[in-house]
Amino acid sequence: MDIVKEQLLLALGEPMCKFAEEILPRGAAIEGAILAEDSQTGFLPSTGQVLYLKEPGGPGVRIDSALYQGMHIGTEYDSLLSKSSSG
Repeated sequence: MDIVKEQLLLALGEPMCKFAEEILPRGAAIEGAILAEDSQTGFLPSTGQVLYLKEPGGPGVRIDSALYQGMHIGTEYDSLLSKSSSG
């Protein structure tokens, strides 16, 4: 089943092609994110330098990131620096 296609069709008011009871989940997915936020200050943006970076990898792992070791993190961008997913 193409979940994205189903979401778009539902958003356009179309009915689902299958009933929820007929959809059998299989597999698993996990998502992670690296944020430049400080939990000690109510998750306000945090600045600094990336001292160490080791992102996940392997078959089926997708990384959306521009991070690199030594990178300076400022407050002028969104705090979401990197995200990864597998599924």
